Amino acid sequence: MVIANSVGIRYTGGTLQGDPNNIAPTNYGVWASASQAVTIDHVQISGFRVGIVFDHVNAGLITGNLLSHMMSDGADLAASHTITVAYNACTDFTPAPGAHPDCIQLWSRADAAPTADVTITGNSAIGALQGISLFDGPIYGVPSGGFDRISISDNTVLNTYANGISVWNCRGCSVENNSVASLPNYIFKAQLYVSGGSVE
Repeated sequence: MVIANSVGIRYTGGTLQGDPNNIAPTNYGVWASASQAVTIDHVQISGFRVGIVFDHVNAGLITGNLLSHMMSDGADLAASHTITVAYNACTDFTPAPGAHPDCIQLWSRADAAPTADVTITGNSAIGALQGISLFDGPIYGVPSGGFDRISISDNTVLNTYANGISVWNCRGCSVENNSVASLPNYIFKAQLYVSGGSVE
């Protein structure tokens, strides 16, 4: 489902079933772009490369969704602002070769204001995946700008990958009351990792 150049869209309930053999980079369950006030809630999304993508979205809510059997990520937020990601469950991911699967991943872009004012709370990430990842690296040699005012609280990560919660170059941010641990068959030991910025 594509939501583009729209205001006030809510998609609630139901099932989106993807093709697990489609390895295209844009094999998304929901793709919201250049939009405002978008809500995706209580949808069962399975079998895509990425479950939900918010790209240049202002004022949004992603809540109560079940994200399973993803080849890469559960929910991605890029160059987006004033978003709440709450009470979603990521489970039973089947990572594609070369993927670094994340339940929730944020990034910024050099040509837009940094991703900011995001609340991530009460989510669970269990299985062959990383939990919550805020990576900040150069894109084609250009710094991407980091993050502002991100709150990460009361989330549970029980995984086999290295990054339980990873926060890079986040200014005015908080990370509190989360649980991060490894499953017995872990590939890399789970960790909470904070680098740069100002994080409480």
